[in-house]
Amino acid sequence: MTTVAILGTGRMGGAMARALARAGTPLVLANRSPEKAQALAADLGGATRAAATAAEAAAAADVIISMVADGAAVDALYRGPDGPARGSPPHHPRAA
Repeated sequence: MTTVAILGTGRMGGAMARALARAGTPLVLANRSPEKAQALAADLGGATRAAATAAEAAAAADVIISMVADGAAVDALYRGPDGPARGSPPHHPRAA
């Protein structure tokens, strides 16, 4: 089954995680504030877990959904030292 990483577990990312979890999709959650992702993962249970970083979430997922507040947050997420590209294997298309 396809594992989905959700990067950003605020209002919209959290709603997406809840919908995917109800459908039985395995999830890996990451958030700027790790305790927020941990709380949501505990609430959802099942095949949902929290990752310490976006890179860790990306490394464990087949699909990545990012849902962050604005352009500055997107930039910080993807250009940061723990961004999802850091967790992508070199042979994977998303690492390019």
